[in-house]
Amino acid sequence: MILRSIDPRVALVLALSGSILLAAARGYQTLAVGLITSIVLVLVRRVKVRVLTGRLVRLQLFLSLLFLLLPLSWRDGALAWDSARLELPLVIALRAHAILLWVTAWVEPLGVAGLLHGMRGIGVPAAIVQIAMLSVRYLSLMQGEFRQMRMAMASRGYSRRAPVAAYQVWANLIGMLFLRSLDRAEHLRRSMAARSLGNLTTTLPVPWQAKDRIVLTVGMIGLAMLAYLEWLTRVDR
Repeated sequence: MILRSIDPRVALVLALSGSILLAAARGYQTLAVGLITSIVLVLVRRVKVRVLTGRLVRLQLFLSLLFLLLPLSWRDGALAWDSARLELPLVIALRAHAILLWVTAWVEPLGVAGLLHGMRGIGVPAAIVQIAMLSVRYLSLMQGEFRQMRMAMASRGYSRRAPVAAYQVWANLIGMLFLRSLDRAEHLRRSMAARSLGNLTTTLPVPWQAKDRIVLTVGMIGLAMLAYLEWLTRVDR
């Protein structure tokens, strides 16, 4: 399907434009239409259920605090529950779900390589793209180093018997991990200097095809209609 193989630059432009519009929206109609559209996009783009579920669970934990705390008010020297103040957390919940699903639908199928190419293609500075690329690469390496050190500790009979001793062991572990990170960074710097990689050069995806222009045009028209709906909602108020 056309939406499953679009240019990363188109996906990033639509993701940014839509998220900005939804963040500024206040009307229930606008947020509801945005949420429904985002759900349809998630289904069409075939976002991984595991990735989406993890993000939604973390979002619910944050929103539950808002629904619990925002309606509270201080009256006559005591806390009171005001159901009229539920409107604000409800709007925040609609906006947060719409933005999360919208951005995930466009960005998650790109993968790391597609995301970095898209960032460079829409004008993000090469230094930022390079930092993002190295961060993604070396965070996984540091996680591997951490797991190896944990296994080494377990093979030497480490157990959490005394809290003070456990704190000392973990402090040594973090210190060794930091030193290994510095060592890897120095090796990386020398390798890049030896290969004259002072600046990041990326190969952009193929030039925009007709389907990319169609998706971008239809998407921007849809966002313009959503902005018009938000304007009508504010005028009616």
